[in-house]
Amino acid sequence: MYSKIEKPHIIGTIILISIAATLFLITGCEKDDPVELPELSTVPPSDIGSSSAVSGGYITDDGGSPVTDRGIVWSSAGNPTLENNEGILSAGEGAGRYLLKMENLKPETEYHIRAYAINSLGENYGDEITFTTLHESATGRAITDIDGNQYNTIVIDDKEWMTENLRVTRYQTGEDIHTGLDNEYWGLTTAGAYAIYPHDDIEGIGSAGEMTEAYGLLYNWYTVEQGLLCPTGWRVPTEEDWDGLTDYLIDNYADINSSNVGNYLKSCRQEDSPLGGECDTSEHPRWRSDDIHSGTDDFGFSALPGGNRNFRGQFEYIGEYGYWWTADEGGEFFAWLRVMGYNTGNVTTSSLQKQHGMSVRCLRDID
Repeated sequence: MYSKIEKPHIIGTIILISIAATLFLITGCEKDDPVELPELSTVPPSDIGSSSAVSGGYITDDGGSPVTDRGIVWSSAGNPTLENNEGILSAGEGAGRYLLKMENLKPETEYHIRAYAINSLGENYGDEITFTTLHESATGRAITDIDGNQYNTIVIDDKEWMTENLRVTRYQTGEDIHTGLDNEYWGLTTAGAYAIYPHDDIEGIGSAGEMTEAYGLLYNWYTVEQGLLCPTGWRVPTEEDWDGLTDYLIDNYADINSSNVGNYLKSCRQEDSPLGGECDTSEHPRWRSDDIHSGTDDFGFSALPGGNRNFRGQFEYIGEYGYWWTADEGGEFFAWLRVMGYNTGNVTTSSLQKQHGMSVRCLRDID
């Protein structure tokens, strides 16, 4: 048993130990622990367009010293740094996650990006991530279908149009569109189907893939009828949309009328094009030569003559006529379409059997 004199001695010892421990925690750790470079990772790019993308960084440890600057650097050459880059964005100071939007990038270009962070010791970088910008388009973002095909676009009036013929092989749902139908079955089916114009006798096109890339696919109207052919947010144009396109050009440009509006929408790629240069070509895709009518492509619509597959299953008119379905049917067996030809300057309204295989353009409304 302790005496009354011993108890104060024990209490004093505990107090001294506590004071020493507190002094160590206050002074010893700060004095002895070295500052390290920040630890961080690069946020994978998202919302990638033809000229922009979003990325950033995530700082998990400031290294024992406050982060005074953080951001991203990028270049097309690789290994970007603060001293060697094609672009840099700062997100201010502090730890944690941050996102930044890169702009004025080049279309269809591979970029290398790294996050960076700076503290009192120096700079450090996250992992290097590579991404590729998309096709150039009217709104700065290329349009991609469910197969990964990309399409350029243009805006005329309040509509954004694809400048290429559709070449998707699946509906938005992921379901395959029927193909490979022989002539008899092609003329009898009421299910959605597409065909590829045969390349065997087309000089300069060596495969079905090259044909698809040049002129797109040919769809029967039952494919259009599903309402699932175009990418999400896009649709097959109606009669009203096509009329609105041509009426807008005729009403707003003095030189354009109903007899020549098609020439302004056609691609300038044509045999013996009077425009010369790259427009004057015999290589597909192109329009057949004509002494009077030639495409000038003033608005970038770039219409090309993909021909058609008729209701008997026969392929015809590649390089001479372009046929584009509308979303409107003209009765139980017919649907409306638009036609442009090498030897005419107008945009013709017609209706044909739904079994015909035609090109398709997609559009979306601009708010």
